[in-house]
Formats: sequence, C-alpha cells, structure tokens
Amino acid sequence: MIGIGGMGMAPLALYLQSGGHKISGYDDNISNPISNLLMNNDISIESEPEISKDIDTVIYSSAINEAHPCYRVAIERGLPILKRGVMLANTVADKKLIAIVGSHGKTTTSGMLIAALEKEGFKFSYILGALFNGNYYLPAKFDGGSEWIIAEIDESDGTINEFSPEITLTTNLDWDHPDQYRNLDELENTFGRLFQRTEKSVFLPTDYKYLGQISQRNITAERLSFGKDGDYAGKIVRQSRKNLSLQLSGRFSKCEVSVPVPGYFNAINALGALAVTHYLTTHLNKQSLELFPGIRRRQTILYSSSQLTIFEDYAHHPEEIGSLLKFIREDYPDNQIIIVFQPHRYSRTLYYKKEFAEVLKKANVIYLLNVYEANESPCEGGTSIDLLTLLPNVSRGRIVNSIEELSNNLERKLKGPSVLLFVGAGDINEWAKAVVAIIKNKSPKVINCKQRMSKDGKWWIDLSHKMDKQTKIADFESLANKTTLKVGGNTRYYAEPASEKDLRVLLNESNKNKIQVYFIGRGSNLIVPDEGFQGLVVRLNHNYWKQIRPLGDGRIWVGAGVRLNKICVEGIKLGLTGFEFLEGIPGTLGGSLRMNAGAMGGWIFDIVDEIQLVTWEGELKNIKRKDVHISYRACEELKNTVAIGATLHATSSAEEITIKNKIKSFSSIRKSSQPREPSAGCIFKNPEGSYAGQIIDELGLKGRKIGAAQISKLHGNFIINRGGATSKDIISLIKDIRREVKANRGFDLEPEVLLMGKNWNEVL
Repeated sequence: MIGIGGMGMAPLALYLQSGGHKISGYDDNISNPISNLLMNNDISIESEPEISKDIDTVIYSSAINEAHPCYRVAIERGLPILKRGVMLANTVADKKLIAIVGSHGKTTTSGMLIAALEKEGFKFSYILGALFNGNYYLPAKFDGGSEWIIAEIDESDGTINEFSPEITLTTNLDWDHPDQYRNLDELENTFGRLFQRTEKSVFLPTDYKYLGQISQRNITAERLSFGKDGDYAGKIVRQSRKNLSLQLSGRFSKCEVSVPVPGYFNAINALGALAVTHYLTTHLNKQSLELFPGIRRRQTILYSSSQLTIFEDYAHHPEEIGSLLKFIREDYPDNQIIIVFQPHRYSRTLYYKKEFAEVLKKANVIYLLNVYEANESPCEGGTSIDLLTLLPNVSRGRIVNSIEELSNNLERKLKGPSVLLFVGAGDINEWAKAVVAIIKNKSPKVINCKQRMSKDGKWWIDLSHKMDKQTKIADFESLANKTTLKVGGNTRYYAEPASEKDLRVLLNESNKNKIQVYFIGRGSNLIVPDEGFQGLVVRLNHNYWKQIRPLGDGRIWVGAGVRLNKICVEGIKLGLTGFEFLEGIPGTLGGSLRMNAGAMGGWIFDIVDEIQLVTWEGELKNIKRKDVHISYRACEELKNTVAIGATLHATSSAEEITIKNKIKSFSSIRKSSQPREPSAGCIFKNPEGSYAGQIIDELGLKGRKIGAAQISKLHGNFIINRGGATSKDIISLIKDIRREVKANRGFDLEPEVLLMGKNWNEVL
C-alpha cells in the first residue's frame, strides 16, 4: 500500500490484515499515531520506498502520482496496481454495503452509525476514514460472520462509480472537487447513478431538497428522509457546548436521545445514523449514542482555560467552515475568534476562494498557511496569496510560514477571552499540536520548525519504523508529570525504548541527525524549563530496564530503570546488607550512577562492581569500578554516555529483621527531615566545610516564596512546589538564595539539581 499512512489507506489496511491478507506499505509522511497503530496490528511499514519480492498486489492512495518510486517499481515488475477506492469496492463487493456518501459529515455520521449499531448488538464490519477519540474503537473491524459492512464512499477521485450499495445514506451534496467534476451537474449525475445502483434503500436529508429531486431519476430503491419533518423526524430540544438532546418522532418510537457532540450539523448527522440503525434493527435504544466517543479532528478541543479555548477541525470547504464558525460564534459570543486556515488543494482554492473569503471574514483574526497541495501542482489564482487579497481587511489577515512566526503573532493577539481554531485537511494538526505545546509551556520561546514539520521530523518518523512495538515514541510529550518537582514544558521528541537494541538505534540516529539527547529516570534531581526541551528525551521506563538478577556471592545485576528502594527490597529477600542507605534516595539506578548519589553516609559507587553503558553513537561498553572516575555528584564516564545497568555487591549478610530495622531507621530520619511536597531533592551542593541547608536556615530564608515555589520550612536546601509553580518561579528563588548567601556568608552556592538542556552558568 503506497501512502499507507493516509486516513483512507490505514483503516483499509487494518481491515484487509484482519481478513487474512498480509499487508505492508510505505509512506514518506506518516504520523506517529498511525504508524504505531499499524505496527501494533502486525502491518509492516517499510523505511525505504521499496516493494518486497512476496507482494502480489499494489494499492495506492489518490495522493500518490505515477512519479512515486514505489509506483514505478510496481510498473517495472508488472504488478497489479489498484487505486484505494477500487480496492475498497472489490473488498466490499460480496457484502451488503451501507454506503455513507456526501460532501461533508461522512466520517462523523459513519462513526455515529457504528456506535449505535454496536450498542444494539447488530453484527457488521466497518471501514472508517478517521480515528475515534480516545482509541474507543479501531478505525476498522472485520467480522467474518456478518454480511453487512459500513464504509464511507468518497466521490473525490471518481471511484464512487465502482460501488453498488445495499443501503445508501447521503449527508449532503456540494460541488467540492472541481478537479474531478467540471460542474455541479456532473456531481449530481454521479450521485444519481449511485442511487440507481442502490439495491434496497436510499436515506436523504430533508435539508437538501434537490437531493430528493436527484433521487427521482429512475431509481428502484425505497427513498426515506431524515430531518425535522422527515420520515425519521427529530428536533433539538436542548444543547450545550458538549452535547445535545434530540426529540425523535415519525418512524422512530417517540423518545429523547442524548448525543455527546454539539451543533446543528451534528444533530443532522445523528438523525441519519439513528434512522439507519432503526431501519436495520426495528428498534432504538435511548442510549444508542451516549457512548459515541467523537472523531478526531472534528470540533476537537485541544486546550481549554478561562481565557482561551483551542479547537482543531478537519473543515476544508466553505460550507464546513461556515457551519463551524456559526457554532463557535453561538457558543462563545463574547470571545474573539482567531482562525488559522490551511487551504487544501490548489484547484479547490482557485474555485472557492471567494466563498472562503466570505466565511473567513466572520473571524476576528485570520492567519493563512500555504496551500496543502496533496498531489497537485500550483496553479495561477489558487494560492494562499490569491485568497488573502480577497479578504475584506487584509491588515487583519496574513500568511505565516513557520510555527515561530505564528506563535509570535498569536502572542500579540491572544488578549482577552479567545477561541483559536486550527482548520484544514492537511498537516495543520501538526501546527496545532506545536502551538498547544508552546502555550502550555507558558513561554514566548517557540519551537523552531518550518511549515512542513512532518518533513523536518522525517528522521523521527523513519526511526519509529525500526522500533519494537513495545517501544513508546511521542511528539511534544509533557515532562512535568515525569519529574518529582512537577514543573516544566514538553519535549520535541520522547522515547521509552523496550530493549537495548532500540536504545542503541535511538542514540545512533539522534547522533547522526545532530539531535540533543537527554535521559531522565524518575526526574528526582531535575528542573525542566517552562519552554521545554527541543531535543529527544529518553526514559528507561519499560520493564526491560527494571530487572534485578541475583548473581551469587552477594552480587546482583540491576537495570538502570530500577528504583533504588526496590534494591533495598531485593536485599531484604536475599539477606544482603549494604543497600539500606538507598531507601533515602528517590531516583533510579541510572540517575544515581550519573550523579554519584548518596544519602545516610553511603554513596552509590561504594557498592558498584561494574557498570554497563551505551555511548551516544550506540556502542555498548562495560567498565570496572576501579576504572571509574568519580567526584562529588559526578561520574566522569557517564557525562557523555548512559548507564543501562550495573553489578552491585552487598557489604555483608544479615537477618531479615536486622536489615528491615536499619531501613526503617533511615526512612524515619528522612521523613522527619525532608518535606513531603513535590521537590527536586537538595537544590545546592554543600560548600566546603559547611552545609547549604544550615546556611539557608541561619539566614532566615525558610518559607520564602516566589509564585507557588517556596523554600521548605522543614529543610532549607529543598524548594517545594505548593501547586502551580513554574520553573521560572523555582529558578528565581534559587537566584534569591544565592544572592543572600553570597552577600552574608561569601559562598557561591553551586546548584546540585540539574537544569534540562541548559548550563546553570547561562541562567545564573
């Protein structure tokens, strides 16, 4: 499958795979969620544009042209080549097809129908052209025991002519593909022929009267309507920003149903889905749609606060954008509306630029991205610049070419209650994700990436294909919840490798692509900046790194991801002493080795025999303790490498009760002298001949606050997060302490806690 990451292709791949076919594919622009979804379902994604020798059929998406290297290989080898829509038609040919068609709302209506029929216990298969929210359902399901299948039928590439449905549900009709249909008449004729090929019933909305006229053209299928005055009737009786209630009548049994999505357009979608559900099952559950999880990129709220709500929506036709803005204006009447719009295809922009300009002017502020070209070449009059010239007030609209430019402009415009809309069918979701990450970081600093973020991050996408299924990879991952201090922003790239092999690949590829790498364990001695980290954060959090293996003779092998208190527990089980001091250190073995951690008079390297590490180039090494160079809070060999495990030795053996009592004693001391609120442990190294905490206490600094950060009243060398602190608060408090200590005691206190991605000298 060429272009396997597309939302028409990926669900079809899942369906075919579950139906017994062996599926593989290539895509030069695939998102991580889709990549992970496919690989988790045993679908192979090639890292290079190649076709393996055992392939006997090639399917390609409408976004692929004949110049694509995979397409050329298929031609050279004489393989059958099918467009996605043709393959879909072949796949459903022996099924009773419920075809969902229309210019807008197909995916949401299909999702609602799937949810309602699942609730009713009806047996069916389906292929949906999107992902459900929250992974509630897969985007495709194969049920070999059922003769029914639901599928969206797309008119955009002409393959609609390949289908002969049992039931056709039509949502609406607008001339939306001028590259395929020269005028509205051609599109109407295409729909008319589909109605003629429909075997049993055609469902039509009452809102589109001329659809009823088209359906008069010599069709034999039963015609059924849905809408306010339709055969299947319904009207909104209550609605809010999150849901609506429909009063059903007509062929429905009179009842009220709740739909967990807002807006009139969703009410019509729901009526169509409920009509077909009632038709197939002869009854309807009042809770038929209460578990509908919604569809990703359809009125999806990405961020919400008292002053700002950010939506993402797939709308890419003037009618769709108009409906979306109407809904937003009604529900957020006192908010300014800022829209970031990415036109989809040059041909659509050319034919609809006047209509786009007319609906876009309903927003207060307009930002345009360059046209998402799909497989088209630029055409005169069809660019974003051409659209911009038609906006009624050019000064409030502009084209932005990078996330940095957009973020800087938004910073100036987001004053007072606002709704920010990211609208379009291209890769605008990547822009939305980046802006949300920046806003959550509460920093004017931005991610420096160009418009095609997915292309800039191609190394990361290619790398993900090489990873084991169990290896977690993500973009713009939050780091605050991965530290004990609970502050900081997101990281551009994030990974939790599930094996040594995957770790070495991660490091090797990052090194080749000049990506800065940072390792975290429990995040107990770390401050993450509010603006986050622009490189790759790796966390050895998979169970692979949490193994403890007894080796005999008082020695144990411990993985880098093991929490230090677990080593104490293992010591109790084996009757080994010498590990008890680790109870007072809140991190993992990997972090403690890097920092040469210590507590209660003990140091980690006191019990180390050998460490195993990986270099930034992915090379594996073993180093004996005698060859390790350590100093206060540092290990020279781990400055530019990462420990993946170590062999530790006990100092002696003892009875279980003796070891437990010693651990209990250390625990009691720690609890009585250290705060329980979120902290990063000791902030400063002890100056020679003195103690940082004692100096801070003597200067009366305990309890001092900046924002929600406070010097602990229990221990002067701890800064706690009282709830809602930022890293800026923490760092400001650190600067305050250093100034006071320098002025009164002459010491230059040196931070012990690490600052991700930065040197303290840059900050202090």
